[in-house]
Amino acid sequence: MENPKQVTSSLTGYDAIYNLVPNEEHIQPADDSKYKKTALALVLCLLNSQFFPPEVSSLEDTDVVYVASLLLRHIRQLICNAHAKHIWNPLLNMGVVPPL
Repeated sequence: MENPKQVTSSLTGYDAIYNLVPNEEHIQPADDSKYKKTALALVLCLLNSQFFPPEVSSLEDTDVVYVASLLLRHIRQLICNAHAKHIWNPLLNMGVVPPL
C-alpha cells in the first residue's frame, strides 16, 4: 500500500499541472482543430494498447471522453506555456501528430 503522504503529494503536484492556464479562448480554430485531432489520436492509441479495462472499448465511454478531454487540455497548456516545440517535434517524428 502506498504511503498516504506520497499520494497526497502526487495529487498536489498534478493539481499544479492541471491548473496551468490553457488560454483556449486565444487559440485559432484551425490550430485547435489540430490539437483536437491529436488528442483523439492519442486516446485511440490508448484504446488500442489496452490502457483501459476490457469493458471500455468505445470512444463514447465516459472514461475515454474524460481522458481525451484531459489530453486536449494538456496539449493546449503546452502550446500556451511555450512547451509545444519540445513536445511536438518528438511526437511528429514518431508519426503520432500531424505536421503544423
